[in-house]
Amino acid sequence: MFSSSSESRSSSSLPIELWRPIIEQVSSKDSLASLARVCRFFQGEAERVLYRSVILHHNDHALFHALSSRRRAALVEECSLYLPPSPTNSRSNSNIKHTSQQGTQHTCPHLALLSRMRSLTSLSLRGPLPANSTAKSLSFPFRLTTFCTTEALSKPLITLLRLQPSITRLTLLNPVLPPCPSLAGALPNATALATLTPAPALAILPHRPVSHLHILAWANSSVAHVAPLIGASSGPLKALMCAQGLALSPSDLGLLAMHIPNLSFLGDLALTEDVAAYLPALATLPLRTLLINRASAGLDKRFSERAVVRAIGAVCAVERIAFTTRVTADYVWERRAAGEEWVKVKVEDPCEVAGDLWRAT
Repeated sequence: MFSSSSESRSSSSLPIELWRPIIEQVSSKDSLASLARVCRFFQGEAERVLYRSVILHHNDHALFHALSSRRRAALVEECSLYLPPSPTNSRSNSNIKHTSQQGTQHTCPHLALLSRMRSLTSLSLRGPLPANSTAKSLSFPFRLTTFCTTEALSKPLITLLRLQPSITRLTLLNPVLPPCPSLAGALPNATALATLTPAPALAILPHRPVSHLHILAWANSSVAHVAPLIGASSGPLKALMCAQGLALSPSDLGLLAMHIPNLSFLGDLALTEDVAAYLPALATLPLRTLLINRASAGLDKRFSERAVVRAIGAVCAVERIAFTTRVTADYVWERRAAGEEWVKVKVEDPCEVAGDLWRAT
């Protein structure tokens, strides 16, 4: 349909306002690229959708060449960038300098490409920033709100975080917290934080307005050590999720309640004792959503979900309880107000229910 010049001429007789919502629904990158080549009438709208979100590998020469156009690069709002392992030593990158509009000299062409993405709000970095990166070379024209990295908190990375004070959502997928410069002045507006282990979170949380914390693996971290530092967030923290290993005793839950008194979301909680032992601590929290690991040692294999939700609902104002398997659930127990009967509500996407409830808190 996109290859006929006569069809493109008749299509162009319709206003772009009618075509725009149709083009927005095209999810195939190949189809969008084909549409962009039909005529100039479609090119702008098709490329706006095509380059809005990009995944750029350091050896993807075709996409790299396409984004060398400032017009196309300015369309990028979300970018996942896979940097080379050693960009300063790469044969293809050595002795190459790129100049941004501000006149900054980049020895890494990928950083030069970022400097053209003026509309970028979400950036995911996979691979190390060049060790010789300076504040000048990391001064980009965009304002990030979301940032993710697989790298440890290196000096260049912290410099980048300092230069992007608008970041509100931060994801650190590296368990190592190496000796690094102070984080002072970085992330003043961070409200949602996701880390692989507690260590990076504990370095960032104090005195920052983090309200949502997601730790992928609790590991063997001591609640007595972690809870006070988590509570140091000026958020205040109201949503805590851990995908693995959040096995809490009743006394552990009591410590969390003491240091995080505003907690309204908690999961994926693995009970080590009978549910009744947790009720005093649950009664002190303003919980609205609770995720309980179905494999909890404190739950009998033939436990009654309705009996558990009724017992918990009798001591706190919780509105949603889900029994999860690897942070997924097919349904959620819900009630509209305290005292009402609980009902099972099927969820549309079992794999996303935990994250959706965490973000909605």
